[in-house]
Amino acid sequence: MKFLTFDIEDYHHLLDFPGIEGQYVQSQSVVGDFVDELLPLLREHSITAIFFVLGEIADQFPSAVKKIADEGHVIGTHSFAHKMLSEQSDEEFMDDLLSSIKVIESVSGVDVRCYRAPGFSMTSDHFHRYSLLAKAGIRFDFSLFDGKASHGGVEISGRDLPIRFDTDAGQITSFPFMRSKVFSSSLPLMGGGYFRITPYALVQKVVRESEYAMTYFHPRDFSYYQPRLKGLSPVRYFKAYAGIKGGLRKLQKLIASDEWAGGSLIQMELKKCTN
Repeated sequence: MKFLTFDIEDYHHLLDFPGIEGQYVQSQSVVGDFVDELLPLLREHSITAIFFVLGEIADQFPSAVKKIADEGHVIGTHSFAHKMLSEQSDEEFMDDLLSSIKVIESVSGVDVRCYRAPGFSMTSDHFHRYSLLAKAGIRFDFSLFDGKASHGGVEISGRDLPIRFDTDAGQITSFPFMRSKVFSSSLPLMGGGYFRITPYALVQKVVRESEYAMTYFHPRDFSYYQPRLKGLSPVRYFKAYAGIKGGLRKLQKLIASDEWAGGSLIQMELKKCTN
């Protein structure tokens, strides 16, 4: 299984950066341009991707979300306000989740059955929330990150994939993001800054040799002319913007390099849920 997935959020949706909303200018958004560049590439290669949309993005840019849905891609929720699970009570989590589903379904015209937590912040401390996800109609989860991560992480190596969670409201099937084996190291090459700074030949080798691969990309990963946020530490600035100039060309090669059939698999499973 190989999945192309995209988290549809804007250039200011960085975690652990208080007050960042004050730097955001909606007219400088990177969402619309990215969607317009990406959809023809996916169409050209007959790939169904999975798009995890923030509720506030669906509210601000409904036409971009509708374009994604009209192309037949899978639409999931990435929460409404992009807050980590650790920052929310169960009640706040459920309110945020339901708000996101309501607006995304309204503008897209499709049912939301997939979820990804902001920052892969689903940890074992929050596994009880799979019941809340199931109650909200979610059937497929993409929130787990293999190993330690900045905002989450779960030990997954050695477990059968996908991982299934049985809850009092139904079963949730989780497809984790797995690190890539690179020589003697295990690195998250298939997302964000790691993808942008890694030589493409190495990325291509990893994808070709993997039976299971998961990407996670954001519009800001490929928008060279996005506003540069102020107040970032040198390390955070590097992580946010290194490799952006050539990122889109690498993404184009990646899309054309393999059979990304995971989205189509989820699409077939979703049809079973409605029958």
